[in-house]
Amino acid sequence: GKGSPQNWAEISEKNKFCKIGYNQSPIDIKSTMKNEFILNDLRFDYKEAEIEKLNAKYYQKINFYGKNFIFRGKKKYWLKYIEFHHPSEHLLDSNPHSLEMQIYHKSEDEQWLAVSYFLEISPKNNDNENLYFINLINFLKSIKIEDKFDLSKIIDEKSLSFFYEGSFTTPPCIEGVKWYIMKNPIFISKEQMNAIIKSTIFVK
Repeated sequence: GKGSPQNWAEISEKNKFCKIGYNQSPIDIKSTMKNEFILNDLRFDYKEAEIEKLNAKYYQKINFYGKNFIFRGKKKYWLKYIEFHHPSEHLLDSNPHSLEMQIYHKSEDEQWLAVSYFLEISPKNNDNENLYFINLINFLKSIKIEDKFDLSKIIDEKSLSFFYEGSFTTPPCIEGVKWYIMKNPIFISKEQMNAIIKSTIFVK
């Protein structure tokens, strides 16, 4: 339809990069590229922070406030928000994961860096809850708009990662976003998976 990604550039002049951009996200990571997964060079400094739930069409967004950041080299990027996407936007050999959690950061000079984790149901036990996700999922399911959460509890900071220069995945598709796609998925239970997916599908 008119609002599909193929037509984003026609909706507004601000969206021109959606059509003419050379480094657009998301991408499909092929087998020939998977050898480029290396130990990431990021240093995380996450702690409990104030969060705010923001509803957007087709994805769930949570803003973070406070002094959470990561270092890439000597440069500091402040944690701004996370998004959940179902199915994943990034692909591995053209196959999506069930969920993708994208963590967005911005530096003082307005540069963006995104860290992406895939979420999957625990292969050993579908009912095996990820205890660190409970508070976040309860927040997504509740009518509360604000809460507190420590993002460091649910991520794998030492995961191998695939790095590339890309863009925002939605209009205006501005490029220059540094992407770290983490190799190790985060495992949650089937019930937790369904709860997050439901929070994205029924967002208005």
